[in-house]
Amino acid sequence: MEYALRPLLPPGKPIPLAIQEYQRLVRAKHALIATLGIEQKFDLLLANYLEYENELLRLGTQLLTSPLIHWNAFQHESLAVTRRLSNLLSAARLYVDHTDHDLGRLFGKDHEICVAVGRTNTERYDASFGFRLMEALRNGIQHRSIASIRLKHNVDEHPTSPNSNDRMAAARDRILVVSATSYLDVSELHDMNLKASVQAEIES
Repeated sequence: MEYALRPLLPPGKPIPLAIQEYQRLVRAKHALIATLGIEQKFDLLLANYLEYENELLRLGTQLLTSPLIHWNAFQHESLAVTRRLSNLLSAARLYVDHTDHDLGRLFGKDHEICVAVGRTNTERYDASFGFRLMEALRNGIQHRSIASIRLKHNVDEHPTSPNSNDRMAAARDRILVVSATSYLDVSELHDMNLKASVQAEIES
């Protein structure tokens, strides 16, 4: 069997290859595709994070211009935030799990890089309550319920000069802080069947 590399742009004559050169090119192509896949999954993760934050920003801006909101509209807003959060957590899980797999294909699962990445993930899980909570929340949303995800509208006034003795100035010089915030209803987390140790951490 003969091996050759044929340029596509512009079309050219095939370049003969030894079988060893061909096999090296095949390995390099697979490595490049795997590496690009890792970058694409990280890009997907960042895009979902931006969409989640932008959703909250959009709702806060909408609240500033239209402070009166009816029940149906608020439910749609809540579901929109839950959807963004669910997508973000799924993208994070995909990135962590698939990157582990991709690196294993590139180097072999016992390679020092794969071992280091696995150890780092374990250390971060053990060290961060936020890490444990987000992983448990992702599993709960994926397999059980979204009932515990809540949306809250916040409208607060803050004086620009809190130490001012001039009441008229204090009443005039103030800023309005408007935001939308997502939070967890701890009382309903049991319905999500979270990992027992994380459930205990949340309740404490």
